[in-house]
Amino acid sequence: MTFDLVDIDNPPEVLIELPGRVELHDGRPRFVPADPGRWLEILGRLVGEQAVVGLTRWKKRRSNQQNRFYWGVVLKVLLDGFRSKAADLGERCPFRDRAQVHEAMKFRFLGTEVLRLPGGAEIEAPATTTRLTTVQFNTYWRAIAEWAALECGIYIPEPNEQVAA
Repeated sequence: MTFDLVDIDNPPEVLIELPGRVELHDGRPRFVPADPGRWLEILGRLVGEQAVVGLTRWKKRRSNQQNRFYWGVVLKVLLDGFRSKAADLGERCPFRDRAQVHEAMKFRFLGTEVLRLPGGAEIEAPATTTRLTTVQFNTYWRAIAEWAALECGIYIPEPNEQVAA
């Protein structure tokens, strides 16, 4: 479980996430933070203030294995495919490295998000993949693979698929 500490005057701005568990204590549910010291530090900063604490069910974020597959297979195959097509057509590949392909894929498939800066100003930035759950991340890379095959003629293999070199 995590909880979000929210400023009552400006909901739903999330100020912090703090993992923990809901456990039974004397037959009653109780939130137990994973880092009690951090919890007390946060509460100490809010003495005398009004606050709202919300609980959300924890969802597993993308795994290290998913991340390795994405960077080592999906983005590599895309970059190699774009470079090969560019060379065949006598054109310049628009991407220098996998990081640029990653930024383009995030923009194409996840869009943008509005970030609130200190002081209230807002800026639009590419959405991030770091907060995707394992299921959302699978949906994300599969959408890229489908697009790559249909629009670009680039085949991205499934995880653990043997591909002839």
